[in-house]
Amino acid sequence: PNRGKPFYDLCSQANKALVEKKKVTLVTDVELVSPDDKKLYYVYEGSVFVNAELIRTGYALAHIIPPNVRYRDLFISLQQEARTHQRGLWAYEDHNDEPYYVGSQSLRVFHRPSCSHVRSIPFHDRIIFRTRDDALREGYTQDWRCSPLFVKPTESAP
Repeated sequence: PNRGKPFYDLCSQANKALVEKKKVTLVTDVELVSPDDKKLYYVYEGSVFVNAELIRTGYALAHIIPPNVRYRDLFISLQQEARTHQRGLWAYEDHNDEPYYVGSQSLRVFHRPSCSHVRSIPFHDRIIFRTRDDALREGYTQDWRCSPLFVKPTESAP
């Protein structure tokens, strides 16, 4: 999540524990920049594959942006493992399903159908998912503005 969004501090702390004040190696795949102008790197700290470790522990989501698909299967498998064991963010999973979800094919994110940002997705870029599982299996990640995966934590949450 971006700064100011739910779970940002939690995910940021997990990332810092792995990389802060350490020498890291940045590796690129096919493209260096995402459609929304974010740099795309695989990060290693020694022998630790940081991206994979954050997904495995539930502090990052698999976000597969073709043509950068080198670790697609690994990331989706690790995400399913974290979800099954309710690690990290998955301890806050929202189990209330929507009738469907709307994705952006170019950004590889999905929204609740009631999210106001759905209107800004051009019709030719939209994809409909019957379930969140369908979107996750395809490597889409949630849009943090409507958070279709997680319930925002309260003071008494784990």
